Amino acid sequence: PECLSGLRLLRFQGKPDEPTPKARARALVGYSPPFDRHDWVISRCGKEVTYLIDFYNGRRTAAAPVAIHIDARPAGDDLQGMWDRVRMPVMRWWKDATG
Repeated sequence: PECLSGLRLLRFQGKPDEPTPKARARALVGYSPPFDRHDWVISRCGKEVTYLIDFYNGRRTAAAPVAIHIDARPAGDDLQGMWDRVRMPVMRWWKDATG
């Protein structure tokens, strides 16, 4: 099971002019680029884990005049990050499939 008691933000850095590989790939197929990017380093169970966060303009409505879509995911720069990126969509799919 996940260790949840020791989660904390160690540091973060804004990188609005350095798109993530995913943001670059999305732009190549016609999506709007993010307006900001952050890299957050979290202490998770005593281990440093980096998350990439892209901030996109969302669809505004009368009820939500400010809309932001946040795409946050573990960096894929090590085996644990790659595993986390695969594991979460599978877990979501399994939950939806099994109710």
